Parts: sequence; structure tokens; C-alpha cells
Amino acid sequence: MKVVFALLANDIVENLACKIMLDAHRKGGLGLLSGRVPHHISLKQPFSITSFEDIEDYFEEFAATLKPITVRLTTLEPWNTRIFGERTGAIVLKAEKTKELMDLHIRLNKELESRFGSSPARFDGDAYSFHVTISMTDKTIEECQTVFDELSSKELNMEVEFNKIGLIYIDGDEIRPDNYFCYKRLTFGKS
Repeated sequence: MKVVFALLANDIVENLACKIMLDAHRKGGLGLLSGRVPHHISLKQPFSITSFEDIEDYFEEFAATLKPITVRLTTLEPWNTRIFGERTGAIVLKAEKTKELMDLHIRLNKELESRFGSSPARFDGDAYSFHVTISMTDKTIEECQTVFDELSSKELNMEVEFNKIGLIYIDGDEIRPDNYFCYKRLTFGKS
């Protein structure tokens, strides 16, 4: 089993992401799978755990220490990725990498390691790229690029406040269409 710690989109971002996801689906059949969980910015990509209850306790403690964070969402991009164990494409909304976001990512990694031992994820550290996944699909990157080229708004450049965190549960080692959901949502500073 794996989990993800993620900043959950507010209503403005969620509604925008859903609108773009539906537009991409209508234009190229990219699917609506990204709507299965709230749109979000992962602070840590999926990582393996041994005790869900212990992670849930830590998640609540971590959430209680957080304060609202302003994030600049910049542009839509097609990405080459691996989903469902296959090379696929995705469309993401990039988030500006700031010291505040990186500090949260680094803090989370350090605290997890201190408390639970090594908990690596596929993407960690300086190269971490913050983003909101708009369309997660089994289509190729080339098919995503074609749909992306048809989307009207690519430069969004908007500042939004995030004040909720989610604990996303994955039942297994790989994400499949039927094995993950947002288990818990908390407002920053509360548990």
C-alpha cells in the first residue's frame, strides 16, 4: 500500500481543473480519471507504508502545523509519464516552484524518514516538480500533445491559496483505475 500527501485545490482551482479535464476529454477522449480524487498538488508522490494507522496519525499532526500557502499556477503542459505501469501522457497545470513549497516537501521527507525510516518516492528532492494533474490517461504523449494543442487557455498565471491537505490512499504498489481515493481531508491548523 502507498499514500500521497497533497495540497487540495480550492473551489476555484477544482472547478477550473474539471472544466479543462472535460474539455480535453471531449476533444480527444483523454478520460475523466483525474476527477476520481480532488485535484491537488502533491507534496510527496506515492510512497510505500507499513502501517496506515501510524501514517494517518502523522498526517493529522502534520496538517495541524500548516498555514495557508499561496501558489502561482502558471501554464498547462503535456507530460510524458508512467501510469498503470505503462508509458502514457498527461496534461498538467504547472505550479511555480517556490521556497515555501520546497521547504514543505523537504520537511515532509525529513519528518517521514525520522519517524518511519526510508520512504522514497519516484520523485523527491531538488528536481521535484509541483503541478496539478488535469488529465491522467492511458493515451500516448503524442495523443495528449494533439489534444493539448486544441485547448484554448494554456497560460493561466493565477495565484491561489491552498488551506487543505489530503491523504490519498493507494491499495497496492501501482495506481490502477480502481484502487485509490482521497481517504482524509483536513483544513490547515486543525486535525
